[in-house]
Amino acid sequence: MSWTGYRVTTYEEDKAYSLLGIFNVYMPVIYGEGKNRALARLREKINKASKGSNREDFLITFSLYNVFDVEHFVSRENELSKIHKALQGDESQRAVVLHELRGIGKTQLSIAYVKQHKDNYLAIF
Repeated sequence: MSWTGYRVTTYEEDKAYSLLGIFNVYMPVIYGEGKNRALARLREKINKASKGSNREDFLITFSLYNVFDVEHFVSRENELSKIHKALQGDESQRAVVLHELRGIGKTQLSIAYVKQHKDNYLAIF
């Protein structure tokens, strides 16, 4: 729900109310209660609706299984640093596109970055 912070709404409570349909829950709209109270009520409704489910039930384990890895990857710290800098910032989604001639090491560079920083991200595609 953190991405609601970037939404522009007429009333601050609408940041919470706009999520009712996404989470398939109903709650009365109370303008004047404030964004934080509206989000707290929304969380309560979502928790009640998902009773018996754990967040862990929906997590996908990260794995580099079957990913071809070069044993002697020549370190490209400058490129790895540029990728890391491009992916830093607020909580918005970010992407980096690697484009070069084929056989230049784009895939291995990606694998090296993922190995170094996989714990810093919720998802890597």
